[in-house]
Amino acid sequence: MQQHLMGWESFEKKVASMIKNPETKKFYEAHPYPSQKIESASDLHARKHEEIMERILFCLDTDKKEIGNKTLLDAGCGTGEKSLYFAMLGAKSTGFDISKSSIGIARANAKKLGLDAKFIVDSFEDFNMEGKEIHGMEEKQKQGMKGNRLHGMGNNGKYDFVICIGSLHHSADPKGNFMRMASLVKPGGSMCAGLYHKCGRVRTKIKRMLLWHGESDFEKVIAKTGIWEGAPKTAYANVADRLASPRESYHTIGEVKSWFEDAGFNGMKTYPEANLDSKKDVFMKELEWLAGSMGFFFMGGKKKA
Repeated sequence: MQQHLMGWESFEKKVASMIKNPETKKFYEAHPYPSQKIESASDLHARKHEEIMERILFCLDTDKKEIGNKTLLDAGCGTGEKSLYFAMLGAKSTGFDISKSSIGIARANAKKLGLDAKFIVDSFEDFNMEGKEIHGMEEKQKQGMKGNRLHGMGNNGKYDFVICIGSLHHSADPKGNFMRMASLVKPGGSMCAGLYHKCGRVRTKIKRMLLWHGESDFEKVIAKTGIWEGAPKTAYANVADRLASPRESYHTIGEVKSWFEDAGFNGMKTYPEANLDSKKDVFMKELEWLAGSMGFFFMGGKKKA
């Protein structure tokens, strides 16, 4: 398996060379994601979204009944549907994202549903909940989101739950940003990350390589996918995110497990489920993901008290 994975390194470098100027922030300003249609609270329970939330809860080793009054940080929240789901369960949710347009949608939906979820424009590198004068705090103040109004401030900026779903792999430093977010989890708290899998995403990587060949403009890449501009927002956003996002990285079970261990977590769980104590089971699971094009996986753990 290791030799197989290493064989993809040159492939990924080739893809990266085709995408000459990663413009992640610009991309998500133009194409907020996931842009789920939210008209009422019931939309947060739509089947596909509910399935995703159940997987996150599983990896956080918790359930809906335990969420009330807990603090949660949704790092790289996009248009905020996951933050809103947790807020609906009674959590004190805070979400941040680099895209102002995504955060604008998240805030509008929070207001529409009457949910107390806080959203702020910020990045993995700059986000800080302690109210210190760091790069980015001026922007927080401009947004009317001063420290004492941000969920989590009463706990030295630490959270019961931190989730990074589908965001780390679009950042320039996935592990470094994971470690930054892991530092915001309370002792005894839990974290869940959702990432692209190195083997399971092979077919999509090939599609991306073909689409990006000779291109450096993500709008032209989207046009090459054949998606109709008048398509529903969620469908359009999904195609754009999957095939035209300027930067993405790919990861393995063992790699991400080591991140959790380095950050002081234990009791790791993954979805799809795998026995993380068995190298053989992990090997077989990743072969299954390769064969079934399971391109996305979740892993969670509990921070040592």
